[in-house]
Amino acid sequence: MRRFFSIILGSAVVLSVLTAPILTQAVTSTSSIDEIMASLQEQINKLKTQIEALITQFQALRQAQTEVKETAKEVKGTFQLINQLRFGMTSEEVKHLQEILATDPDVYPEGFITGYFGRLTEKAVKKFQKKICVEQVGIVGPKTLAKINELLTEGAGASGKIPPGLLRAPGILKKLCTPITTTTTVPATTTTTTIPATDER
Repeated sequence: MRRFFSIILGSAVVLSVLTAPILTQAVTSTSSIDEIMASLQEQINKLKTQIEALITQFQALRQAQTEVKETAKEVKGTFQLINQLRFGMTSEEVKHLQEILATDPDVYPEGFITGYFGRLTEKAVKKFQKKICVEQVGIVGPKTLAKINELLTEGAGASGKIPPGLLRAPGILKKLCTPITTTTTVPATTTTTTIPATDER
C-alpha cells in the first residue's frame, strides 16, 4: 500500500514539473487563461489515466502474490523428491537429498549440503540403501526414491521441512528395512514367505 501511495505522490511531482514550463510560458506570452487551463486539464487527464493503469497493475500484483502464497502452502505440505538422482548431477533436489542423508551421521558423516551429487553423496546413498535393504548402487532410482518419500511423509508431515535426525528417529528406524511379504495359498495350506528387497534401486 505504501508503494501505491508513493506512486501517486510521484505522479503529483511529475505533474508539477510538467506544468511549470506551461505556467512560465503563460506569464511571458500572450496565451489566454483558457489555453492554460485546457493544457493543464489535458495533463491531469493523462495523469489520471496513468494512475488508473497503475492501480490495475497493483491489484493484479496483489492477486498474483496471494496465489503464490497459496501455492507455496500447498507445496510446503507435499515436500517430496521427484527425480531420480545420480553421480554428477547438480540441483535443488540433490541438495534436499543431502539434507536427508545428513540427518544420520552414520550414513553421511561429512554432511556437505552443496547440491552436487559427488562421490561422498554416492557413498552416502549406498549406505542409506543398505539400511533400507535395497541393492547398493549409489543411484537414487524409483525404489530408493519411493522409500525416501515415504520417510519424508512420515517424518516431515505437513511441515515441508526435513526434521533433524529424520533417519535416526525410532519410529523411522523400524520402517527403514521392511522386507516384501508375499502370501501363497495352496489348497489346505497357507505359506508366508519373506523375501528381502535386494533387487531394487
